[in-house]
Amino acid sequence: MKVLGYARRNPSAVLLVVQLLGVLVYPAMEGSSPGRVAFEILGIVVLGLAVVSVRATPGLTWVSVGLGIPAVVLSVLDAFNPAEPVVAISGVLHAAFYF
Repeated sequence: MKVLGYARRNPSAVLLVVQLLGVLVYPAMEGSSPGRVAFEILGIVVLGLAVVSVRATPGLTWVSVGLGIPAVVLSVLDAFNPAEPVVAISGVLHAAFYF
C-alpha cells in the first residue's frame, strides 16, 4: 500500500522508472516481432503515465491526449507494419508529446 501512495503522490517518478525500464529491456526486445509489439505496448503505457503526470492542469491534459491518441494509433500500426511514413509521423508525434 505504501508503494501505491507513493505512486499517487509522485507520478513523475513512476514515469521515470518505467522509461528507464524501457531503456534497459529494449536491446532484448528489438530483434523479434513479439518483442517489438511488447515494446510498443510499453510505449503506450509510458504515454498513459505521462498523461497522468500532467493532468494537474486541464489545458495540458487536452494537449497530451490530443497528441497521445494519434501517437498510440501510429505506434500500434508501426508494431504490426513498420512502414517508413508511419514510423516518421509516429516519431514526430511522440517527440511533440514528450516536449
